[in-house]
Amino acid sequence: FHLDLWQCRLLIHAALILSIAVMCIMSVDQIVQYKRNHIHNPRREILWVIILLDFACMVVDLVRYAGYGAPEDAARYSRIGFLMLMLVLIMVYKSEMIIHMKKSLEADVYHMMAYKDVMTGFYNRSALLEVQENLDKEMASGKVRDLIIVYADLNFLKRVNDHYGHQAGDDYIIRGAQMLQDSFGRYGRLFRLGGDEFMAVLD
Repeated sequence: FHLDLWQCRLLIHAALILSIAVMCIMSVDQIVQYKRNHIHNPRREILWVIILLDFACMVVDLVRYAGYGAPEDAARYSRIGFLMLMLVLIMVYKSEMIIHMKKSLEADVYHMMAYKDVMTGFYNRSALLEVQENLDKEMASGKVRDLIIVYADLNFLKRVNDHYGHQAGDDYIIRGAQMLQDSFGRYGRLFRLGGDEFMAVLD
């Protein structure tokens, strides 16, 4: 179908504004990345080329409209340029979003490994030290007034390991952790300090 340039003025204005905004954002980001890493991003360079082509398409249509009055389908090249820009933007930022999501998931995994006990799912000793520091500050400021600490350990863990094997010992730890979870999990945070030692912080 054929459209007059006047009919596509909103599309052209939107494309111009979007192109300028993307160029400004990319320019700042490219400068920051180059200063940090001295590495060029090839995806961004491709996007630069497409933006320039988009500008060129719009200029061609404006020249055609100004020079020939109102040629048939006067906004042909503007639409082509705009579609190319949209496709490349989707491709570039889709891949960058996937990379960002992967890094975010990796950060969550690393955080879990740093502060969680894999066997029981409880927080570990490192997490307890951080919680203790925060609680000290909150108690000093009066934000926390009531606090209950429950310490527990499993009896005869060494005997279970020696007589029935380490798998039985692991099961023993997991069952003990489940009992603590059932008893105190809804009231606060649970920690495995190591081996057969556990702590519940109820605040």
